[in-house]
Amino acid sequence: MFLVGYIIIGSITFLLVIFCVQEMRFLLLQQKYLELLEDGKVLEAVHCLRYEITPLKFKTHRVHQLSM
Repeated sequence: MFLVGYIIIGSITFLLVIFCVQEMRFLLLQQKYLELLEDGKVLEAVHCLRYEITPLKFKTHRVHQLSM
């Protein structure tokens, strides 16, 4: 029982770490995208959105907001 509990806790911790890494990548790429737009580099920004942010499949509602 204790071992099973440890494995479950370990898995949950592992999933939380993966979520945090995904969120961190998303936030960094979002900042990159916004800075590219601010600098007037629209094509690079669209490339970032399309090929770097969207494939993460993370916070798709936010990706839709960014694309407007």
